[in-house]
Amino acid sequence: MNTASNLENLDDDSRSEPLAVPRSGRFSPFRLIDWTSRWLVERRMSWIAAAIGVVLTLPGLWLGWQTDDHLHRATLTDEFPVMADARRPFWDMFAFVKEGTLEDGAVIDRGELPWWTPPNYKIAFFRPVAGITHWIDYKLWPQSPWIMHAQSIGWYGLTVFVAALLFRRLSITPIAAGLAALIYAISDGHGLPAVWLANRNATVAACFGICSILAYDWWRRGGSRAGAVLAPLALLAAVLANEGAVAAGAYLLAYAIFIDPDRTWKRFGALLPCVVIGVAWWLAYRANGYGVVGSGVYVDPANDPLGFVSAFIRRAPILIFGLFCVPPSDLHIMLSEAAYRIFWIAGLCLIVFGATQLAPHLKSNKTLRFGLMGMLLSILPPCATFASDRLLMFAGLGAAIIIGQLIASALNSTVAKSATQTSRIVGGGLIVIHLIFAPIGLLMAAHNVRNFGETSNVAGLSLPHDEKVKDQRMMAVSAPSGFLFAFAKIYAATQHRTVSNKTLSLGSGVFEVQVERPDEQTLLIKQAGGWLAHPGCSPADDFAWFGGHYLFQTFDVLFRDSQPFEVGQRIELSDCTIELVELTPDARPARVRFEFKKRLEDESYRWVYWKVDRFAEFDLPAVGGSVTLPAPRPPIGSMNGSDG
Repeated sequence: MNTASNLENLDDDSRSEPLAVPRSGRFSPFRLIDWTSRWLVERRMSWIAAAIGVVLTLPGLWLGWQTDDHLHRATLTDEFPVMADARRPFWDMFAFVKEGTLEDGAVIDRGELPWWTPPNYKIAFFRPVAGITHWIDYKLWPQSPWIMHAQSIGWYGLTVFVAALLFRRLSITPIAAGLAALIYAISDGHGLPAVWLANRNATVAACFGICSILAYDWWRRGGSRAGAVLAPLALLAAVLANEGAVAAGAYLLAYAIFIDPDRTWKRFGALLPCVVIGVAWWLAYRANGYGVVGSGVYVDPANDPLGFVSAFIRRAPILIFGLFCVPPSDLHIMLSEAAYRIFWIAGLCLIVFGATQLAPHLKSNKTLRFGLMGMLLSILPPCATFASDRLLMFAGLGAAIIIGQLIASALNSTVAKSATQTSRIVGGGLIVIHLIFAPIGLLMAAHNVRNFGETSNVAGLSLPHDEKVKDQRMMAVSAPSGFLFAFAKIYAATQHRTVSNKTLSLGSGVFEVQVERPDEQTLLIKQAGGWLAHPGCSPADDFAWFGGHYLFQTFDVLFRDSQPFEVGQRIELSDCTIELVELTPDARPARVRFEFKKRLEDESYRWVYWKVDRFAEFDLPAVGGSVTLPAPRPPIGSMNGSDG
């Protein structure tokens, strides 16, 4: 009989005991296994795991506000008059661009969105439960980000606590349950939701989503009528914190199939209250105009089902790789196209290999089947945007069950000398990745967020900020990304610096920029690789497998999907006409004319470009002249994606 079967069939008393190992008078690996197993089966393991998760994320207390946090400050407070247009109620603080926002063109004219944004563009999420937690922050302690971070870390500790309770209840052996709790608590992929304020919504959603599954179990196996009421209510709170919490429904379905004690079709009828809540939420979400349209990063399955299928194929193997192995799935946004394909193939290979390792355990272990099905279905929502481990708090539940069981089996078999060499290697590898590397990554999460935030902070502080700039349109002739230019202004405003009321990103990308001036009022901009280059593309003479500049390509396509352009297409702004003169073979802008209503040297204009690692004043070429600007290469040590 295999190890999984041995573990599954232990009686209640023996299941609560640590592994029996040979004793000796001196230290040995067996004694370490014995000590560890006794600690893992502690009934206080839920509290211990939560405490460990909190301790490892405490560096986030000193993180301050980073990237999207500055926009949220402007959204929920009156502290920054220059950003009054960003003000909105807490329930809409994640509705970045609502339906109809671009109808009059004012947003693009002000430079809040780049000129290539399509008219039907929309990125609007309805997250009032997460929003109210931020509203509390800015009402009670608006100038104390460390208290805001304490709230986020508290949510993370609570999430780990309820996850540990769930693991222990679901008929896992106590050792496997303890391992699953520990693995979930110290997962490096949970770092951003725990320490980045703007990503708190993921932790809040996971907390309520896990509570929904836990309450459902109290009802179905414990007979608690309160659980029957709490399960759908917690599910509603979860999806109102982050739409990705629909993944909780994946575990409820898996529960009905594998765990529910009622083995008749009635067990599926018990899901009806949760199904009604989910459908009602979805209909209301769509009816009120929330969702995504026109983005090259986000894919809304309701608006673009075929695009979502394509995104799933491209992203799911990488997400699964990030769940079980190193490096994290986030790495893909810093890879060339060729390196991305290798990463994707590695994900496929891991899936195949993992299936061979799990197959012997699945027949005898219903909890493992529950975790596997929940994990696989939970991968679907994260595929709606670029792959990132921060999106895997729900998928991580099933992964923790699987990893905990595999490690427990390997430890038990190591003692009993009954494991195959492969299973021992797998168990050892999982211990190294998830019990040694992962907590280091979690501890470094705040540093990584700060490292990325510093790029936009330095860019913001480098923008001109004299008094006359507020009445000028500030234009970036070159920038790694229009996104970075926009966030640079936001950061400068939050530092109470004078900023321009209008901006315009002319050149944007990681390619060389050629600037021509045919007359006094016109600039012709040509980018070697064109605008909106597919992420992972490098100039032919500057190929690299890995680089921070690839990330900024992702940021640019955030604002437009594959909708083609046309030669002669014009975008009219209040003081400038933008005309597409030349396109790339795949119908992206390659050469663009910017014709202004005034002479370029007019005092109402201000010109900057990207110089090494920040913006600098740009000297306009003379009429008939031209200048070539080097490809922007922002200094990025560790990158993480923007929230969505």
